[in-house]
Amino acid sequence: MKKLLAILLALAMVFSLAACSNNSDNPPTSGDNQGTDDPQGGGEVTPLKIVYCGYSLSGESGDRAKGVLEIARDQINAAGGVNGVPVEVEFIDGGADQQAYIDAYLKAVEVDGVSAIIGTFFSQYALACADYANEAKIPTFNVATNFEMAEACDYYYTNRCVDTAFSNVMAQIAIDNGVTNPVTLFYNTSNGYNDSAFMKAYMEKEGYTVAEEIAFDNTNTTDYTSIVLQAMNVKDSDGILLHATANTDGQSIITLLHEYDYKFPIVSNSNLFADSFVANTGAEPVEGLLGFAEYATTLDRPEIAAFEKMLQDGGFKYDTTGWADASFYDDFCLIVEAAKIAGANDKDSVNEGLKQIKGLKGVMTDYSYHDDHSFADNIYLATYTDGKVDISETLDVVH
Repeated sequence: MKKLLAILLALAMVFSLAACSNNSDNPPTSGDNQGTDDPQGGGEVTPLKIVYCGYSLSGESGDRAKGVLEIARDQINAAGGVNGVPVEVEFIDGGADQQAYIDAYLKAVEVDGVSAIIGTFFSQYALACADYANEAKIPTFNVATNFEMAEACDYYYTNRCVDTAFSNVMAQIAIDNGVTNPVTLFYNTSNGYNDSAFMKAYMEKEGYTVAEEIAFDNTNTTDYTSIVLQAMNVKDSDGILLHATANTDGQSIITLLHEYDYKFPIVSNSNLFADSFVANTGAEPVEGLLGFAEYATTLDRPEIAAFEKMLQDGGFKYDTTGWADASFYDDFCLIVEAAKIAGANDKDSVNEGLKQIKGLKGVMTDYSYHDDHSFADNIYLATYTDGKVDISETLDVVH
């Protein structure tokens, strides 16, 4: 893995952050407050108002995000709020398709006094709203990692690493496991095509090849048998680089590869390294899957234990937590930290405060701002052993 570390130090991001909790009770700070509660003097401090519009609130993903953000809000307000006033969180149903999200985002930017927005998992949805975000000048955290988001919008952020980092790591993991001519298998969005192109370019830079690039429609496909057989039967291929979600596409592809007794290495993106994914696929299909994780629950990371205890004590209605839950919480904490640094809660102050964050301890990793508008400092080299995510190494990611 020394080669992998060297690559990470040469290509993807520099951060050293710190998340929403120095302890289980209070969000942390990454430095001394440089502002005041009322930077203009003599006026009333406006509340820090965060609007969430990422998922449909009637589905589990949106309901989980709502639960996490409500508990985070209550926790910090019990400790005195931010800059002397309570935090407000509003929720807008993000719907189940791109147009529904666009409509939701347009409602979010119109919320009176909005300081920041927590948005979508899907990069294509975010890109469709980039002009609206630029016009509104409201900092927006997306779960999506497409590098094009920061190029399209000055106000888009992600607490994760951008996909250029992820893709190169996946390619190097494949090489380290003897793969010389893999198939790239990916969903057919701009994010998926970008990742396949990055992985292919990296393999070729290292003197290897990609046997074939295969895209699939993860929105309308229900039976992945033909796609899996196509990937397995590419002539002279010796592995699969898989870019999938943790939903039907990822579950079906991994299960079918297991059922067809695929013998070569499979390297996946981080979506598939989660307890919830194993709960849906079972332990056998994921055994030996290679890749990286972003939510390292098997590491002795006190922020994870504090986060899970906070949710339990706060009445979170789900029995398990996953990386998406942690990601939304870390978004909340980054916004809070930005307002504290700025000493004011308005959108412009939050936007400037975000750019000063350094060394914030998060649940998923440590955080610092980087020029590509991403924050994550680390990812975790991972595989599955006996149905559990097995972390073998913490990787520093450098832009």
